Amino acid sequence: MTRKHAAWIAGGLCAAGIVLLAAMRHQQEEPMLITVQSESVTVAEIAAETAPLRSPDPKPLTRTTPAETICHTTVTEYKITAPDRNLNTADAAALKRVSGVGDVLAAEIVAYRESIGGFTRRAQLLEISGIGEALAARIMSEFEIPDELPTDEPDEPDEPAEQGSPPEPASPANAEAPAETQAQETFDLNTVTKEQLMQLPDMTESAADAILKLREQLRGYQHLNELIFVKELEPDYIRDVLFERLYLADGQTTE
Repeated sequence: MTRKHAAWIAGGLCAAGIVLLAAMRHQQEEPMLITVQSESVTVAEIAAETAPLRSPDPKPLTRTTPAETICHTTVTEYKITAPDRNLNTADAAALKRVSGVGDVLAAEIVAYRESIGGFTRRAQLLEISGIGEALAARIMSEFEIPDELPTDEPDEPDEPAEQGSPPEPASPANAEAPAETQAQETFDLNTVTKEQLMQLPDMTESAADAILKLREQLRGYQHLNELIFVKELEPDYIRDVLFERLYLADGQTTE
């Protein structure tokens, strides 16, 4: 409230008091005419005087436009190399992709390949100790032999020599071919020794001990499939190696 407003209100109150006092003293006398002068105040004047009390006008809001963002995209090229499917160039790591081929057997395949100057027929895999028909088929499902030669055909019988002429000495057939495949030695599962088990491809000492320990607990194997209870043996290794190199003397098989 401003001073001017306060003076205006005080003047009004003072006039009202005078009127009341005069009325009390001169109740019997003639009425008195009292004039109270008031000062009118306009709304514009009140607004002008109270303007400094109001808060200044807020600054106009400005909208900030976000700066343009530049995105940089980096393109990375990845080169995918297809696995080597050439049996004559694949290394030991590639050969171990085949189930049943471990470190020892993969090294033997590479060594034999180098000794013969490269494979020319898939049947040459059978000349490696530890590889049977089933394992050779799985290897050839993963690899190929470029310019593979056809399977050897049986030799035609020689023409009979003319009568009276001495027979010519027989020359060794296919003298440059590798030596004949050596028969893989097999063992009776109920009599095999640890030393004989260690002759099998990729056989470990712990697995050999576990096979003999289980035989002792069972008091002899009744079926080759009981080898699955040896936790040190993988199912593929049992099927591809042990089923081909072990047997039971009583005629039990894996069927």
